[in-house]
Amino acid sequence: MLVGFLIPFFSAIIPIVKILGQNLNDALNYSRSRVKAIYVEIMQRSKSNIIPYLLFGTISVLYGFGIYYMLPLSLLSLKLQWILEVFFFTLLGLLLGLTLLAINL
Repeated sequence: MLVGFLIPFFSAIIPIVKILGQNLNDALNYSRSRVKAIYVEIMQRSKSNIIPYLLFGTISVLYGFGIYYMLPLSLLSLKLQWILEVFFFTLLGLLLGLTLLAINL
């Protein structure tokens, strides 16, 4: 219930704070584009850090393979505890995925 109140509250407050941080003329002027500038950073391949990407990819693959392997095994062996654990970790993965999607959007 707390999340149901906090998400609409922050979704209403954040745009207001963003507009209040601008100059009044820029905030009220609709004839000009709101995009000020586009910043593009070109990185050299030798300076890029791929370790976080490899770590996240490895964890994701292991997570997916664990669900792919454990769910049929728990269903065939009729172990209710394993089935519930697999569903719980699936829900945690969905929550993590939706959180990452919300952060990126």
